[in-house]
Amino acid sequence: LAKRLEGKQVWTNAVHPGFVNTNISREFLSNQGFLTKSIIYIAKALFAMNEDDGALTSLYAATSPEIEKEDHRGKYFEPIAKLGMLKPFATNQETASRLWKWTEDLLNEKLGI
Repeated sequence: LAKRLEGKQVWTNAVHPGFVNTNISREFLSNQGFLTKSIIYIAKALFAMNEDDGALTSLYAATSPEIEKEDHRGKYFEPIAKLGMLKPFATNQETASRLWKWTEDLLNEKLGI
C-alpha cells in the first residue's frame, strides 16, 4: 500500500500494539481448560500492558508529526512507538504481489469490490 501511495500525502505503516491486557481472548479462553486459562491469566497479569499503554503505538503512528517529518512510509512500529525491523518476508515483492492479489480477490468475492 505504501508503494501504491508513494508521492501522495498519505503515510501507511504497520503497527504491533504488543501484549495488551484486553478481553480479546475471551472467546478463545471460554473453550480452554483450567491450565490454559490459568497460564494466560498469569501471563497477562505479569507481562501485559494496560489498554492505555497498548494504544500508544497505534496513536503514535496515526498522529505523530514525526511520521510525516521523517517520511515513515511502509514501516513497522512496535511497542511503545519504536521503529521496528521488518522481516525479510515482509519486504519480498513476490510475496507482496501475491498478498495484494489475494486481498483483491477476497474483497471482490465477499464485497463485490
